[in-house]
Amino acid sequence: MTGAASGIGRATAVQLLEEGARVALCDRAAAAVPEGVDEGRAVALTLDVGDASAVTKTFDDVAVRFGGLDGLANVAGVFRTGPFTESGGDEETFTTLFDTNVRGVVNCLRASLPHLRRRGGGAIVTVASQSAKVLRFEQALYGASKAAASYVTKAVGLEVAHENIRCNVVHPGVTESGMTRSMWDRGLGSAEAHLAGSLARFRVPIPLARIAEAKDVAACVCFLLSSEAAHVTMGEIVVDGGSHLIA
Repeated sequence: MTGAASGIGRATAVQLLEEGARVALCDRAAAAVPEGVDEGRAVALTLDVGDASAVTKTFDDVAVRFGGLDGLANVAGVFRTGPFTESGGDEETFTTLFDTNVRGVVNCLRASLPHLRRRGGGAIVTVASQSAKVLRFEQALYGASKAAASYVTKAVGLEVAHENIRCNVVHPGVTESGMTRSMWDRGLGSAEAHLAGSLARFRVPIPLARIAEAKDVAACVCFLLSSEAAHVTMGEIVVDGGSHLIA
């Protein structure tokens, strides 16, 4: 899995390990193996998902170490926000968002499929964003990158469904994490503002009246990776407390 060092990725890794899976914890930052995990069931690897050759080599090495791959969680992602007509639309922002959120997902899809085919099937889950489903103020490029990640994951799912490979997407809304808290600490929004909504920013309140925890999203990722979701593919789960309001 990717993005395993923190937030939703970390929570997903912990749940997968608790359920007995063997997990490669890949992240551009250091991702430590959780304490108490039996040696051989987890390995922490440094990986930039935007580097196609590094992704292929890492996946190949993990397959050798674990005797194959039967699932992939695409959790690595970056977030940038700002008015499109100002800094939000500059080349650096575009490159940063699309290199990780789109190119990274594509690289991981390419690298994982040969291994899943050799196993006779498997599951892929991409963590995109509620912003891929709902227009969000000052998130033009971020939402576009996550919409692309969602589309390519489901489109690949259509091509490989006959090979018993399932591809699904989870769309988190506002989720408490280190990244979210750092934004709030810098005065960029707040938990209270997200819960209340904002007419000025075209944001509805969160009907469940709480911010998601990383484990709420992780639970959906782990479900879609599991045999309990054996007949679910090209599907989407939005985890945002109901604020997307899509019929």
